[in-house]
Amino acid sequence: MLPSFNLFLKTGVFTILLNSYLQRRYPAKYNDIILNISFKLLYVYSNSQIFFNRINKVMIVNVNQFLSRNPTINYFVEQIKSSYNCFVNKTGNKINNIEFISNGEVNLSVSSEMVMKEGTAFPSAYDFILFSDFDNVSRDTTCVNKKILKSIETNNFSYEISNISFILTEIIIEDKTFKVDFKTKDYNYYVVNNIFNDKFMLYFLNKYYSSEIKDFKLETIKRFILKVIDQNVDTYEFNKDMNVKIQKDGYIK
Repeated sequence: MLPSFNLFLKTGVFTILLNSYLQRRYPAKYNDIILNISFKLLYVYSNSQIFFNRINKVMIVNVNQFLSRNPTINYFVEQIKSSYNCFVNKTGNKINNIEFISNGEVNLSVSSEMVMKEGTAFPSAYDFILFSDFDNVSRDTTCVNKKILKSIETNNFSYEISNISFILTEIIIEDKTFKVDFKTKDYNYYVVNNIFNDKFMLYFLNKYYSSEIKDFKLETIKRFILKVIDQNVDTYEFNKDMNVKIQKDGYIK
């Protein structure tokens, strides 16, 4: 604690002395110097943020690949996650269950309590909002139901689970084909009125299938084809213009 305070104190004193020196030594150019330094610091910060975001994505892909090759460790990790969610729900701690999604990425995560609080600021532009019902998680089930929202104005977080489940869903990107699931032991997107469109699919692939799409550029991923064998054993293919709306006992395409 003391070394950190000393470092903070030294940095503060150095900043004050440097500012005083620049004002005395270069009075006419002081404002230009400060402005130039600010722009350079902003440039360094922006590039550092981009760099660390790329590293983070690579690490997530590597961790996912490692867990997929080691089912015992993956099971252990999932048990920890489940225990944590149970603890959070029982103790009443508020977790971020609302996500604002833009261009396949989470822009902001907040709790539903914060959403309902007057004066809370939200992104002005986003593709959709995702509500995760962690209250449904227990030691008996780790599956989190996911509701897709167009806006947050209604504060409507109630939902109804659909009775349908596609027999097979595959993604085709150029010459690569891989299986995807809209429901697993961890999540469920078969919720009434959920809409599967290109914006949702970009997020879905980034979130759950990052290792499968890591070699493709963004524009290539956006040209995906979703192949579906539905609950009636009918086969359909959807491209980026897809707009599949989940219903209670079916879906609208």
